[in-house]
Parts: sequence; C-alpha cells; structure tokens
Amino acid sequence: MTPTSSGAQDLGDNGTVATTYIGGSGADTLTLNTAVTSVNTGAGDDVMTTSVVATTTAGAIAAGNGTDTLIVAAAGDVNSSAKRSVYDGFEKLDNATAAALAANGFTGITSVISSADGGGFTGLTATQAAAVTVTGDQTAVTYALATAAGTSDVLSVTLKNGTASASADLAGATVTGFETLNLTSSSGNVNETNAAANMISFTAAANLENINVGGAFATYLILDNTASAVTVANTLSGTAALKIEGEVIKGSSITTTANGDTIETALAAVAGVSGEYVTYDAGADDDAITTSLTALNNTNSSAASLKIGGGAGVDTLRFAAADVSFVDSNFQFVTGVEKLTIASTTSLSMATGGYFDTNFKESGVT
Repeated sequence: MTPTSSGAQDLGDNGTVATTYIGGSGADTLTLNTAVTSVNTGAGDDVMTTSVVATTTAGAIAAGNGTDTLIVAAAGDVNSSAKRSVYDGFEKLDNATAAALAANGFTGITSVISSADGGGFTGLTATQAAAVTVTGDQTAVTYALATAAGTSDVLSVTLKNGTASASADLAGATVTGFETLNLTSSSGNVNETNAAANMISFTAAANLENINVGGAFATYLILDNTASAVTVANTLSGTAALKIEGEVIKGSSITTTANGDTIETALAAVAGVSGEYVTYDAGADDDAITTSLTALNNTNSSAASLKIGGGAGVDTLRFAAADVSFVDSNFQFVTGVEKLTIASTTSLSMATGGYFDTNFKESGVT
C-alpha cells in the first residue's frame, strides 16, 4: 500500500492486504493491523497507534524525519524486547494503556507520555525521565529508571491536560530511585483549593530528597510516604498558588509561593534526627496554615517539631478543636503570623509569655 498523499490511514480497514505502508512527506496518522510486516512513514510529524503486528524484525516499522509519536494501544503489543525492537525512529512514546510499559528496547525514544490512568514507564533512560508528560489524571502510576545512579537521578514531569482548564494529576505515584522530582503545572486552575489544581501524591518515594514545583497553574502536593528529608522549592508563576500537606521527615524544608497558599503541616510524630525540625516558609501574601499542638511540641525531640514562618501578608494559623491547652513554648518557632484561630470554644487554656509576645504580638496577632 503506497499512498499518493499523507493523512489518516487505518490499515485495519484494508484487512490482510495492508501488509506494508510507505508514507509521504506530510504528517501521517496510522493505526496498525495484525497483518502489517513493514512500515516507513516518511517525513513529517507522524502519529502511529500500535497493534500486534505480523513481524518481529528489528526496525521493520520505521518513522522517518520529523517528530514522530508511537501510541501504545495495548500492553501486549510491546510486551517483549523483540516486539519493542520492531519500532524505530519514533521520538515520543505515548502509553495509552492502564499498565506501566518498559521504555527500553525502542530505538529513538527521547520523551514519554502518560495519557491513560496507570500508564507509567519502567526502564527509562535519564533522557526519557527528564521529559515525561502527563495528559490525564493518574491515580496509580509508576516511573522507574533502567539503572538508577543512586545520588542524582532526576524525574521531570509536565502536568498538561489536553483541556487547558482540566487537571493532570500525578496521584499514587511510585518514583523510587529518583532523588529529584521536577514538576511543571501547565493546565488546570490557579486556585490551589480548586478541584482542577494538579494533585501530586506518592505511594512510594523512598529516595526523594528534592521537589521543585513550577508552572503557571496551581499545585496540590501531598508529601505522605516520602522516606527521606525533602526540600520543596517552587517557581510557580503569576497567580498560581500551592496547597501542601502530609507527614515528612525531620530536616525537611518547605517553601511555598508569593501568593496566598494553603499549608497543612505535618500533624503526627515523624522520624528523623533528634533536635531537627520541619521548616515551613509561607512566603508573601495571605496564607492559611493549619497545625496542631502535637506538631508544635518543640520540647519533645521525637515528635513532629516544626518551625513555621508566615512571611509577609496577613497569615492565619489554625488549630483544631482538640487543641485546648496552650503553653508559651508551643509558639517558640512560630513567626510572621498575624491571625490565630482556635476552633475550641470550651475548656480553653492559654499561658503566654516571652515567645508568644515576641513572635505574635509584634506581628499584630488577633
């Protein structure tokens, strides 16, 4: 089968006759069939959707010049190194299945796309791990390198739904083996409490030490299941804000944006070195911070001792109804907060002193 012009071609429409295909100079869109033995898409930015083809000859299905995309429709299409070797010259690998695919064995892949829920990748090269795009909400997804160096492995993920106002969540992620996670939030909503804010959470992140958040859309970051002290930094732009919560290891440092952010601090006892703290820097604007007396128990080195800096703006620190008995040492490392909200209306006891006076009254706390 040799087309006279490029365009959409469903080789399945041609039955077993369509065993070969030679593309033109334009952008071809192809859906393979089970009879195909060879393809050359020619020039142009071509898009091909896989099938279980009738060959295992390496390079038999080749993309020409251009930036070409291979969409995997079913995991069984590429579930062996022999099947993967058939495809040559594609630059983008799009996982449209609900299972993690092995990225190694393809020739030419430099970036990967998770378009279906669960469509992660194993066997990634460093180049591929630095160019991951999520185009739809993920609820349980895995990314893993073929070989983790152990000290400076980086996973860079762009969260970009095809609908600009919709989220591309990276929830339930297993990212073991990576020390740094770079997130770029490129769709959704700028309000961090909006349902369309991009949510990131972890099932396993044993090696993760650095999370860098950027982009022009809000991010909701849940830090549960991080197993090392983690540094969270951000370059979110415009009015995009950050919502952050979860248990972290002592020694962790979390910096939010210059916009009004939402912070729920670590609330339970966390592991780490005695005498270390989890530090929150809320930055500028009016931030909403929720914590607990358990978290602020700075006299107990085994508890989730925190340092909270509200930064500029009118920041609010909230306590739940269970917190009813406050002592001055609870406020030793709370600075830059202008409003204190205590949910309890009964049996409330607050003994203030030098720490409260220095850190709160000077801020004009109400």
